[in-house]
Amino acid sequence: GKFTCLGIRNSLQISRDLWITFFHMLGKSGPAKRNPAPAPLSGLKILDLSGNKLGDEASAMVLELVHDKDSGCSLEQLDLSGNRIGRGTNIIRVLRAYTEYYRYNQTVGVKMMRKGWKSSLHSLILAENDLFLGQ
Repeated sequence: GKFTCLGIRNSLQISRDLWITFFHMLGKSGPAKRNPAPAPLSGLKILDLSGNKLGDEASAMVLELVHDKDSGCSLEQLDLSGNRIGRGTNIIRVLRAYTEYYRYNQTVGVKMMRKGWKSSLHSLILAENDLFLGQ
């Protein structure tokens, strides 16, 4: 069967390397290959990673994967609350890049639903991260 919803919450014992391995299960990053096999969890729609203290860098990694048109990741809801994002420099970079890409395609008249691409993500929860504070 396929999973549509997955929660890994408050799992502070998970190492950074293990998180990166998990993120690769959501989708492939980097240049698209011809007819690639889908990542095992690429069909996941809802992912709750709250309370894991991922930090800004790891949180941005998963968000970047969601916004990569070639990744195959189809998340619609992502909960990154309670992950000690702090200033959120990397999160802001990813969101800014996606916004600029989307805005550029709107400006040049690309029909996003036909020819262009739009992220499937419609809910991003960043609560309890002290955004713009701290490190």
